[in-house]
Amino acid sequence: RYRAMEVNSVMKPEQGKPVRVYVTQDGKPVARKDKGSDILYDPQGRSYLLLDRPRMFNILKNSEYAYRRVLKLATAQPGMGIYSFTFVSCEKPKK
Repeated sequence: RYRAMEVNSVMKPEQGKPVRVYVTQDGKPVARKDKGSDILYDPQGRSYLLLDRPRMFNILKNSEYAYRRVLKLATAQPGMGIYSFTFVSCEKPKK
C-alpha cells in the first residue's frame, strides 16, 4: 500500500538471467496512463517489468494522486532482488 504519484525501485536479476516481474495496481494491470517508463505489456495486456540488469526501474507515474493505492510485484521465476523503493509524493497543482 502506498500514497504517491511515482514509484521507483532498485532491482536486480540475482541469477544473471532476465526475470519477468508482473505489476498490478489496485488489483489490475497498470493503466497505460499511469505506467512508468519501464513498464511493458504482454499480448494478454498484463503489465510487467523485465529485470535484465541491476538498476533503478521506473514502475509508476500516476496521472492523478490517490490516497490509497496497492502495488503488487509478482514473479514465478527465481532470482528477483529488490533493494529499495522510492516514492515521489508531490501532487500536481490543478489549474
